[in-house]
Amino acid sequence: MNKLFSPTPHSYPTKIGLPGFVEVYLTLVLFGFGLITFIPSFIPINPSYITIGFRAVVLVLSLVLLAAWLLSMNKKLHSYVLMVTLFLTGYTFRLIGDVGVYDFGMTKDLLYLKLLILVLLPFITLSFVRVKGRIEVLAFYILASVISLSFVALITGSAGYRLSGNETLNPITLGYYAGYMLITIYYLLISGNRSAPFKFTLYIFAVLSVIILIASLSRGALFGVFLFCLLEMLIRKNIVSIKVIFLFLIFLLILYFAQNLFSGLALNRISLDLGSSGGEGEARVFLWALAAQNILSNPVFGSHVTTEFGYVHNVYLEAFMATGLVGLTLLLVPIGVCIQRFISFRKRGITPPITYFYFIFAVVTATFSGTVYSSSFLFCLLPVVLTSRNPN
Repeated sequence: MNKLFSPTPHSYPTKIGLPGFVEVYLTLVLFGFGLITFIPSFIPINPSYITIGFRAVVLVLSLVLLAAWLLSMNKKLHSYVLMVTLFLTGYTFRLIGDVGVYDFGMTKDLLYLKLLILVLLPFITLSFVRVKGRIEVLAFYILASVISLSFVALITGSAGYRLSGNETLNPITLGYYAGYMLITIYYLLISGNRSAPFKFTLYIFAVLSVIILIASLSRGALFGVFLFCLLEMLIRKNIVSIKVIFLFLIFLLILYFAQNLFSGLALNRISLDLGSSGGEGEARVFLWALAAQNILSNPVFGSHVTTEFGYVHNVYLEAFMATGLVGLTLLLVPIGVCIQRFISFRKRGITPPITYFYFIFAVVTATFSGTVYSSSFLFCLLPVVLTSRNPN
């Protein structure tokens, strides 16, 4: 193997066969879509076919894994997974009831397909099949490809309004990929001894990822990286790790505010405007206010999954609005358990699987963007972390 990209041996799946297949499935569901969106840049093909093809692959792989689970002897369902399952069931029924009332900006069939392929099927599949190996190496290669292609598009001037350079991958999602790449790099650096050439490669991609993150102006990703680093600083006692994270935070803040000097877009994206839905300020705050009104109308069991002006750009507010305090509790308790586990591991100097690190980032980003029916990161990682065994 080329030493430049050689990780430590324990970075690979611990077993072959089904466990390795599960890790590939999880990595593809999380990051595979970003990579395949670049295929039309090299092969003349309709981008919509790429999206359809990816969803078909996820469907087939999910059914294969579920079939393997049905043939196995382990058919237990984790209690916290059951709580999230109940939440998703209630949310799904609420969504079906709202389809004829609100405009979701897509056809009914497409809306149901997104919920099924992005959330329900991966969540159900990963609730029953245990992820036993590591995914950080494959994740690094996929994300490195996405970051590299996007950076080339950026410096050659072919990025366009999508930033990525293709018509499918939007800048918000690209910002998330950059955030996950930074977490992957951090994990690879702290989880084992790496060769000097490989470390150099990691540092290069860290710089590229920060550039893409800043260029995307993705607030969810920016705050996600910031709060993740802050959490690590608060719970880790290793002074070297704290210095590295602190320097990165300073670098991140400098780049972010430097962006504001050249464009009012970033400042405008975080300004507040509660006066109207179409004003120049932050429309999301207006939508959050509408969500609060809907929550107050039925705080216990919820009322609707969206508002008359659009979705609320906050998964937890949407969950509260759609399923009430009952549904929100079913979602937040398992999330809180996972966060508590992560903090406990890090305080004891234990480095858990990278899925824990990804999960913390997903929890934060869900506060600033997305909907329940499209939050694949959160609902793919949640069952994985809930059912994972304690690391040695």
